[in-house]
Amino acid sequence: MARPLRVLQLSDCHFDARLTAGRLGLGEGKARLRERERKEAFRKAFDLVKQEDLDGVLLPGDLFDDEGVTTDTLRFVAEEFERIAPRPVFLAPGNHDPYGGASPYNPQGGGKARGLRWPQNLHVFAHEDFRTTAWPGRPEVTVTGCGVAADLPSEQ
Repeated sequence: MARPLRVLQLSDCHFDARLTAGRLGLGEGKARLRERERKEAFRKAFDLVKQEDLDGVLLPGDLFDDEGVTTDTLRFVAEEFERIAPRPVFLAPGNHDPYGGASPYNPQGGGKARGLRWPQNLHVFAHEDFRTTAWPGRPEVTVTGCGVAADLPSEQ
C-alpha cells in the first residue's frame, strides 16, 4: 500500500493587494508591513513543505490580487515554487487573478512579457471546466481542478 499523500494547501494570499482602500483602509506603512508578513508566512509555509517532506502544494485561488502584482512578487513566488521541486504545485487561478491574455500564469501573456519563467513543477488549471491530471510520481493519485479563465461579471 502506498503511503498517504500529504499536502499543504494555501489560498487567498492576495499578494500585492492594495490594502489602503476599501474596508481595511490601512495607511501606507501598515499596508507594506502586511505585505511583508504575507510573504514571510508564504516562505515559512514552503519551508514546512521541505521540513515535513510533504508531497506538494495546492493553491486554490487568488494567489495574486488583480493586475497590480509586481514583477518582484512574481519572481518571489516562482522561486518558492522552484525551491520545493520536484514536488508539484497545483494552482487554480481565482477571480482576483484569472487566467487570461495578460495573466502572469499564461506563458504567452503577462509572465512572458515580464521575462518570467514558471518552474516545471507548477501545474496551472487554466480552464473553466474541470480537468484531471496525474500527480507526478504517484500514478494512483490524480488531481482535478478548474480555474477562473477570465474576470467576467457573474451574469456572463
